[in-house]
Amino acid sequence: MPGAPSKVEIISEYGISPSALYRWVQEYGNSLSMKKKKKSKASHNWSPKEKLEALKDIKGLNEEELGAYLRSNGLHSHQLDAWNKEVLDVLKSKFYPNKKDPKVLSLEKEVKALQKSLTRKEKALAEAAALLILKKKDDDYFSGEE
Repeated sequence: MPGAPSKVEIISEYGISPSALYRWVQEYGNSLSMKKKKKSKASHNWSPKEKLEALKDIKGLNEEELGAYLRSNGLHSHQLDAWNKEVLDVLKSKFYPNKKDPKVLSLEKEVKALQKSLTRKEKALAEAAALLILKKKDDDYFSGEE
C-alpha cells in the first residue's frame, strides 16, 4: 500500500522480531486483506456448498490471485476443474434430462441400422435355405421316377 511503513520500519519502531512479523503477515494477510485466513481442510472433505462457494470465489481472479487462493485453501486447479464439471453435469441432468450426448445418439443410430441390416440378411438366408431344401426335394422326387 503506498505510503505505508515498510516491514523494516515496523520492526525497528515497535521492537518486534522479524519472525513474529512474518508469522502475523502469514496468519492475518497483508494490509489489503486483514481478515484471518480460514484453515484449509482436505478438498475431498468439502461439502457441495463449499465447493460452489469456491467456484464463485475464483471467478474474475487473475492468475496470481488464483494461485494465492489455491495455496491458501490447499487446492489444486484440477480440483476446481473437476468441481466445475460436477456442477455442469448436475445442471445438465436437471434442466435437460432427456437430452442425450450427440455421440450416444450417433451410436444408437448406427446400432439400429446394423440391426435392420442383420434382420434383412437373416430373412434372405432363411429364404435361400428354404429354396435349397425345395430344390433338393425336387431333384430327389424326379430322380426316383426314372
